[in-house]
Amino acid sequence: KKSKHHRSSKERHEKGEAREEESRDSLAERQHNKRISPASANSDSITIQDKFPSTTGGKKRISDDQVHLDLPMAELMAYLQMVANHSSNLPLTRRDDPDLGRTVSSLTADEYAFKCAAFMPSKITILGGQFGKYGRVWDLPTSEEFNAKSSTREPGISYGGACTNALLKAIYDTETEINSVASPHMVDAKNLFEDDDDESIDSAGFSFDKNSKSFDKLSLDGGAATSLTWAQLLHKMKGEMHGMGFNQVPAITSSYKFDLNKRFSLVPPEFKAGVNNKRTLLIGCNYRKTRDAQLKACHDDVTSIKDFLVNVHGFPESPDLMTILMDDKKHKAPTHKNITEAFKRLAEQSQPGDAVFVLFTGHGCRIMDSSIDVTAESYDEALLPSDYEESGIIRDTLMFKTLFAPMKKGVTVTCIIDCAHTGVMIDLPYLWSTKDSKKEEQLPKMSLNNDFSFVRFLKVVKTLYESSVFTRIGKTVGEELDKQLSAGDDDTLGSVASLETMPECI
Repeated sequence: KKSKHHRSSKERHEKGEAREEESRDSLAERQHNKRISPASANSDSITIQDKFPSTTGGKKRISDDQVHLDLPMAELMAYLQMVANHSSNLPLTRRDDPDLGRTVSSLTADEYAFKCAAFMPSKITILGGQFGKYGRVWDLPTSEEFNAKSSTREPGISYGGACTNALLKAIYDTETEINSVASPHMVDAKNLFEDDDDESIDSAGFSFDKNSKSFDKLSLDGGAATSLTWAQLLHKMKGEMHGMGFNQVPAITSSYKFDLNKRFSLVPPEFKAGVNNKRTLLIGCNYRKTRDAQLKACHDDVTSIKDFLVNVHGFPESPDLMTILMDDKKHKAPTHKNITEAFKRLAEQSQPGDAVFVLFTGHGCRIMDSSIDVTAESYDEALLPSDYEESGIIRDTLMFKTLFAPMKKGVTVTCIIDCAHTGVMIDLPYLWSTKDSKKEEQLPKMSLNNDFSFVRFLKVVKTLYESSVFTRIGKTVGEELDKQLSAGDDDTLGSVASLETMPECI
């Protein structure tokens, strides 16, 4: 079988045509296949650039294998054993094989949930946007072909993402309608955007009045800052996003199945003040040094959500609990290394009972190759750090390796992946989308995500042991012993006990 790394774009295209010979692409699909979003066909500012080489200025891009985790051996082995116990009879999805139209599994609902908990011990929820229809997998670019300068954009909106601002506006507008919510904790609306000088924030076309009297009182009871349920919030976000001309719809992916009719909250009910911590990682990339790929409002997204977290949800601003990465010369830059190190540090420091919030706002992409399996016939989703031209992209598999897999059981993680130009979601086992959901739907429910692959992440898990400090030390010692043995050093041989390698768990 020919690796797709050596398959030409023409060959990949012909393969896709053969598999879908009876179907015709719609206009939106054809535009997306050209790596331009359905709404950007009339944009004169978008040009196709030369593809980036794998090295830039003699500097190699960072591969996933170069990112190591230094987890305590006891924790690592316990995790590996848990995954090993649940690594058989894994479901297959169209992420494993594009020909599959649905998830193929013989598991019961409980068995599926147990596997989810084994692979991702913490409770993870990701909120993002997705297109109503994507182009064919075989027409996606490889990591070397992808270029953010020619990637998809919304019509006339070269800002940051839409999800952050649509979420905030939906919450604020709802509380305006209610007028006031009784709460033992009072939040002054004048402080909701205290870091901004203007009377209003205009971000991605959404305008918020920070002097709105309807926010003199917001409820923090039970960790919720709104009366909206998850389902209601996403439906309101959908209206806001479409009202601004965005083609995406909001969706949720999660590592566990939860009730969408519960009130939206970033803090779990079992959170104990003074015992547990609220931790934040905010990443905003405007790509100011990358010509023709700049965004305008990603820094505003970070500022807006930061004020919401601090003033409404009570997240602390202390450097040990809140990390901000922005390419604004004032904060630490959101480079590949800084982002992955922040992921690792957040997973390491978070403890059971903690509430964690992660925001990424910037460019994202889908690419037709994989760092863990060169024969895979599917795609990777990825985030673009500020130095992606030099260091490369951050794939979803690397996010799993550095953030999701190491996160401890009992931690509640909420992420907003705000890549509105490309519809990157970072798929997890369960999904609910507003794409086909009606506002009057009485019982919205999460379902199995046909775009999540246990098999892909199992391959990542196998690399965790191989890249661990223990294993690297063992390999170094083993290599040194081999040298000693080959040199025939009998004294050394007699003084060193036999080196036993740890048995593989998977």
